Amino acid sequence: MQRRKQRNRIIFHQLHADTPCDIGKTEACYGGRSQFSRDEKLFQTRMARHKRTLRPELKPFFDVRDSIVLGEGLLLKGERVVVPSALRKEMKEILHSAHLSHDSMMRRARNIVFWPGINNELRQMAASCDACQRSKPKNQKEPLHQHDEGKTPSEKVGLDFCEFGDRQYLIVVDYFSNFIEVEHMTSTATAHTISKLKQLFARYGIPKTIVSDNGPQFTAEKFQQFAKRWNILHKTSSPGHPQSNGRAEAAVKIIKTLMKRATNAETDPYEGLLELRNTPRQDVGLSPAQIMFGRSTRSMLPSRPEQRKLADQTFQDRREHRRSSSKKYFDRLPPPPPKLSMGQ
Repeated sequence: MQRRKQRNRIIFHQLHADTPCDIGKTEACYGGRSQFSRDEKLFQTRMARHKRTLRPELKPFFDVRDSIVLGEGLLLKGERVVVPSALRKEMKEILHSAHLSHDSMMRRARNIVFWPGINNELRQMAASCDACQRSKPKNQKEPLHQHDEGKTPSEKVGLDFCEFGDRQYLIVVDYFSNFIEVEHMTSTATAHTISKLKQLFARYGIPKTIVSDNGPQFTAEKFQQFAKRWNILHKTSSPGHPQSNGRAEAAVKIIKTLMKRATNAETDPYEGLLELRNTPRQDVGLSPAQIMFGRSTRSMLPSRPEQRKLADQTFQDRREHRRSSSKKYFDRLPPPPPKLSMGQ
């Protein structure tokens, strides 16, 4: 019991010290520190045998009272911060800052925050977001392309350009982790493109392979000299097989959708990008940031450094299982519609 209490004190301290959002507001929302002390004793002595013995703020947690811990102005369910009703709107806005689907938001929230009804509230938020509904993609099966993703982060990256709001961006996606970098480009000339790539490679390391389309920036002699000087294998997509750069094209779609929805909702796209990188992938249960850096990155949501460490199970095992499962599932789906030629 004493060891558990000590562990809880460490968790509370880390959450207070390491969370950008004003987590101290949680204490005030639940009635202040003195009230918290009384509630903590109530839970610890198992006096809350009936709902009527609890204050209104705590009654929604009656059914999960055995897994609730109180202390230092916070409620925890396991290691998830229990968010009071007054702060839930703010937490939902942060979770939805990348304008991801309900399932994606729940994967992000599952290990960080909790309140009764969070699942339904996030589902309703995604369904009622006008910015999301206006740019909702059409469901259509596309051919499955299994790419060689490399064996480590930054080993293989895809490149493409993206235009949004009269501004050009260089999109760089890591094949291994799906971690996406977005660089604003004042010029898309070869020299400027090379300069941006040098900055990124100095930060993440030089990839063994880069994949791009046949844009003039990438086919220029100067770019070929750069790739040779930095000992990089440069692959370009052939006109008949544009899907060979499909990873970068998919990243462009993701970023354009994020920017469009953020613009329509008048939210900060960089907060959305932060959440996008920290949201666990459906296939392997780890986020691009976890795979890229071995940890989640600090965000506006409450979390502890320990929670941001990579899970014990290796990404390689999860990836191989995902690839095998994806192939079996894809083979059961109807074939994609035939492509029409000019005049048909």
